Amino acid sequence: MAKTYILGLHIGHDATATLINDRGEIEAAIAEERMTRVKYHMGFPFQSIEEVVRVAGAAKRDITAVALSTEYMLFPDNEEYNDIFFLKDLEEINQYDIFNKPNQLKGKWGTIKDLIPGFKKGGRSLEEIQKLSKQMSLERQKAALKDIGLGHAEVLSFNHHTCHAASAFYCSGKQEALMITMDGAGDGDCATASIIENGKIKVISRASSEVSPGRFYSEITGFCGFKRLRHEGKITGLAAYGDSDKYYKALKKFIRFNPKTEQFEYDSDNLSGLSRKWVTLQRILKNRFTSPLHVAEFYDFLDQNFDAKNDMQDLSAAAQRILEELGVEYTKHFLSKYPNKNVLLAGGVFANVRVNQEIAEIPGVEFIYIHQNMGDGGLSAGAAFLYHYEYKGNKYNGYAPSNVYFGPGYTNEEIEKELIAEGVAFEKHVNIEEVCAQLLFEGKVIGRFNGRMEYGPRALGNRTIMARPTDKNINDWLNKKLKRTEFMPFAPSMIQEKAAEVLENYSNGPSKYADNFMTITYNVKPEWQEKTQATTHIDGTARPQVVTSEANPSYHKIISEYYKLSGIPVIINTSFNMHEEPIVTTPNDAIRSFQQGCLDYLAIGNYLCEFKKDN
Repeated sequence: MAKTYILGLHIGHDATATLINDRGEIEAAIAEERMTRVKYHMGFPFQSIEEVVRVAGAAKRDITAVALSTEYMLFPDNEEYNDIFFLKDLEEINQYDIFNKPNQLKGKWGTIKDLIPGFKKGGRSLEEIQKLSKQMSLERQKAALKDIGLGHAEVLSFNHHTCHAASAFYCSGKQEALMITMDGAGDGDCATASIIENGKIKVISRASSEVSPGRFYSEITGFCGFKRLRHEGKITGLAAYGDSDKYYKALKKFIRFNPKTEQFEYDSDNLSGLSRKWVTLQRILKNRFTSPLHVAEFYDFLDQNFDAKNDMQDLSAAAQRILEELGVEYTKHFLSKYPNKNVLLAGGVFANVRVNQEIAEIPGVEFIYIHQNMGDGGLSAGAAFLYHYEYKGNKYNGYAPSNVYFGPGYTNEEIEKELIAEGVAFEKHVNIEEVCAQLLFEGKVIGRFNGRMEYGPRALGNRTIMARPTDKNINDWLNKKLKRTEFMPFAPSMIQEKAAEVLENYSNGPSKYADNFMTITYNVKPEWQEKTQATTHIDGTARPQVVTSEANPSYHKIISEYYKLSGIPVIINTSFNMHEEPIVTTPNDAIRSFQQGCLDYLAIGNYLCEFKKDN
């Protein structure tokens, strides 16, 4: 009997395709950005659909269903915005950055017209808009699927936050848990709480995206001069350098959780209708128009009261403290109503590894899992799982993948062919791992390309830049070489056999599955902070990838061999990419990045290439 597949798609910011088999297991999952080289590619994942089918060794005729991750994707009466989702021209796609340039589509005049009652169209109710949006979204996506040879498949769309919940639950291995999602916005929500009953997801609370912790944190990101939905991690890193007390009370007015309503709230200016239109007009003229009132008023407050350059660290510290408190408060509220020792997390807010650590430390939590692709990139997996388990009624069998190498892989023969074509000198080594360990011990920086590509935002040893962890200055000079502005140290990869020696509360902690994927921080034991200073933040924490020989034998061996030479079971792991580029996908991507001269060596498959100016 031929294998059949479900294709999950996220069409939007961080577009992704995921293919699961008829047992509910991921066969392939790839972000569109890795194929197009357009960072956080927004739109329809045309290329990653083709690639997941190829990687899985499937055919499109084997796909019986396509599961879509968002119900209200398109907007009535905004065709220019809607058309962005289906563009194929990469230069045209790359010119849009609607999250950082709010007036980019309509321009100032087009946006101003919306303030004038005579120009407003339709006067539809929210229910009518949602109904039309859902219908338009489904029809246009079906048409796109038909054009690429998937017209035969059943197509269903699922709620954005329920997809987040499913992405975590159906990879957790747990049959019961409290499931928390939190992000900027999706299908009208910014957060949900669910319980798992009999292997099914039951949503028990939804928080409106009108006031959103994710948007709150993103506005701090934008105000400090970074890109929203891309650089929030810089705020997390900066926070440790600031004084959270300085602006905590001021920022706290703009976000709090109300346990009675189970919604997020803030102190609004409560302007009259005419005054609000005048303020909105001023925002438009400053290119700062944004539709959520909470976001607009918060940014106005920041703009009027702070200096981004001088106040950056203290604002970051306050925002980080508030986000941690909100994450803990929201989770504890639902744990008090629905007690459970297992907590599962998904959604863009949980890319914040410090928030995850605070939730893991809630008394009574014995297991915590953050979906490896916690942001919108993970929605495609969630949608596919919902179709398989919820819609088709299949029983969840406790699937919990030990690794997430769901992307393409390449043979030594394919790699050698590419090296020859690019004119790169190389040596082949039977035991490339021992060679890498020796070079790391000597202080060399190595790009490692091996096996199948990682799923999600973290490099996990197969598309990784490696270095020894003993030189704190590496954070400055290597980031400069890579053209990155980072405020966190590089992350450590460490072998599982020694993790308990390095990390506080590792042996009995709830994070022993989550830390395989670099999704949570630990406190580093004092005696190891100096030895691993390049991977330990100034607050004494690190964001580890704990590597098992089962999950990645080659990477585990590199670290083990380095440990034999140095006595340190830890190496630096940072993503193999240049600043503002996606992580490398193909051998050609790796070679091109290597040739830019930021690395000493490229270890690609079983081949070692040394950088020389004539490469």
